[in-house]
Amino acid sequence: MPKQYVNSVLVDLTEEEIASNQKHFTKNINQKNADNAAREQKAIKKTSGNQKLLDLGLTQDEIDALTGA
Repeated sequence: MPKQYVNSVLVDLTEEEIASNQKHFTKNINQKNADNAAREQKAIKKTSGNQKLLDLGLTQDEIDALTGA
């Protein structure tokens, strides 16, 4: 049975505490995955937008000036 320190005393976790810990762990992992996916999408869109501006004939210096990069 898993154990946890409570007030410096090592105690056994109840089934409810184990389930709660697993639920919170899963929730945190899912949130981290969602954050990573959103960060990747933002980077992809930034690269795509930059390329489209280059295709329109702007220089990288002009793009940087427009986007504040």
